[in-house]
Amino acid sequence: MNVLAIGCLSLILTCIAMPLVRYAAVRCGFVDRPGGPLKPQIRAVPYGGGIAVVIGVSAVLLWARLEMSIVPVVGALTVFLLGMVDDLRGVRPLQRLIVELVAGSTLGALWPTAASHWASMVGAGVCCAILGSASMNAYNMTDGSDGLSGTVGLFAAGGLLVGWLFAGETVLASIAAASCGSIVGFLIFNWPPARVYLGDSGAYWMGFLLTALCIPALSSWHAVVGVMCIMALLELELLASVLRRIRGHQGLTGGDRGHIYDVIQLRFGQSATRVDVLYGVIGLVSSGIGVLVWRGAPAILGLAWLAVLSVLVVLLYQGSSSRKGVVR
Repeated sequence: MNVLAIGCLSLILTCIAMPLVRYAAVRCGFVDRPGGPLKPQIRAVPYGGGIAVVIGVSAVLLWARLEMSIVPVVGALTVFLLGMVDDLRGVRPLQRLIVELVAGSTLGALWPTAASHWASMVGAGVCCAILGSASMNAYNMTDGSDGLSGTVGLFAAGGLLVGWLFAGETVLASIAAASCGSIVGFLIFNWPPARVYLGDSGAYWMGFLLTALCIPALSSWHAVVGVMCIMALLELELLASVLRRIRGHQGLTGGDRGHIYDVIQLRFGQSATRVDVLYGVIGLVSSGIGVLVWRGAPAILGLAWLAVLSVLVVLLYQGSSSRKGVVR
C-alpha cells in the first residue's frame, strides 16, 4: 500500500471508530466534567478520542503488514495503558514519570547507532527515555484547548511524513501517513466545540509515536535541527511551562491555565478556533523549514526560526505578566 492509501484508510477507520468509542464513553461515564479553571467547558465531554486514534493507526499498519521493531511497539502499548489508567483513576506523578521513562527507553532500538556496542545502546536508551517522556508530557499539555492537540500533531506528523518520503524510508513514512490520517479523523470530532477529547491515553501515545518517528533521523546535525523545527510547538510549550512554573515557585506536575495558547486567548481575546488556525500556520512554516534543513538547507535557517519563535513567546509572556488571570 502507498502512503496516500494508508493515510486515507487510517482516516476512514478513525472516523468509524470515533462515534462508537464516544457512545461507549458516555454510557460508561468516561467523560470530562466541567469544574474549576482547568475544566472550563460548559458541558461534559467524553474521553476516548485517543482510543479511536490508536485503533485507526494500529489497524491500518497491521493490515499493511509493515515490519516494525517489537520493542518500541511494547513501549507504545505501555504508554497507552498508562494513559488509560491516568484517565480513569489518576496516576501519581512519580509513578507516571517512571513508566514514561521506561517506555521511552524502548525507542533506543530505533537510534541510528544503538546497535554498534553496549555503551551506545545504554546511551541511546537514556536519551530516548528523556526525549520520549518530554514529548509525551508536551503533547499532553496541548490537549487543553479544543482542536489544538490535533492541529499540533497533524503538522508535526506531516513534516515527518514529508521528510521520510524524501529520505526514501517507506516504513517510517507509512507510520507518519497513518498518524496524519488518524489525527484528521480525530480533529473532525475535536474541532471547536469539541465533541470528544483525546485523553491522556491518546496524548501519551501520540507523543510517543512522534518521538519514534524522530529518533531514526538523529544521525546528522542538519537532521537534528530539522526535527527540532518540526517539533517546535511541542518543545516551546514544554520549555515555557517548566520555566514559568520554576519562576512562579510552582510544582512542575500540577496543571494551570498559563500555557502559551491560554495567554493568547486571554491577552488577545481569541477564540479556540482562531488559536488553532494560528498554531496551524506556525506549524506549517515550522515543518516546512524543518524539512528543508533536514534535507540539506543551511542549519542556521532552522536555528534562526527557533530563535524567532522563542523571542515571540518571551514577549508574549512579558506583555501579559501584569494581566489578571495569567500565570507568571
